[in-house]
Amino acid sequence: MMESSPITRSSTKSEEFLPLNEVADLGRFLRVHRKARKLSIHDAAALAGCSVQFLHDLESGKPTIRMGNALGYARKLGLELHMSGPKLDQAG
Repeated sequence: MMESSPITRSSTKSEEFLPLNEVADLGRFLRVHRKARKLSIHDAAALAGCSVQFLHDLESGKPTIRMGNALGYARKLGLELHMSGPKLDQAG
């Protein structure tokens, strides 16, 4: 298993930007936000309509989690995930 990448934080007044290099990065981010909302893993699973095992796997960084389910869970927590990269020429 790959070592976890270090978290480099960047933020604005109301948002935080973190690199997403592997599932473990996403899992840590979601766990922090779940706990900040004072949700147990059981309550969060009920809210999101998923299993406790799925959330455990996601928050633990299991590399084979279903991305669609992970993104749905993030939305249930009220989070928006964004991607960034260089702007590409759309003409070609």
